[in-house]
Amino acid sequence: MGPSERQIASYRDDGFLIVEEFIEPDLAARAAARFEPLFDGEFDTGIAPDILGWSRAEINPLNRHIDNA
Repeated sequence: MGPSERQIASYRDDGFLIVEEFIEPDLAARAAARFEPLFDGEFDTGIAPDILGWSRAEINPLNRHIDNA
């Protein structure tokens, strides 16, 4: 499945594309439920991500990132 001609035209006009329910709602909810635990250092596999762009000692939680979680 690829973008429709209308979606391509919309992207070219607006510079972005909104795709409703690109991911099934159940899968999106399960992924969202794992977000906070990742940033609390809880990794289901027991293996830390490649890059943790934060530490628990940081005061500002808004500038954190994780690569390959």
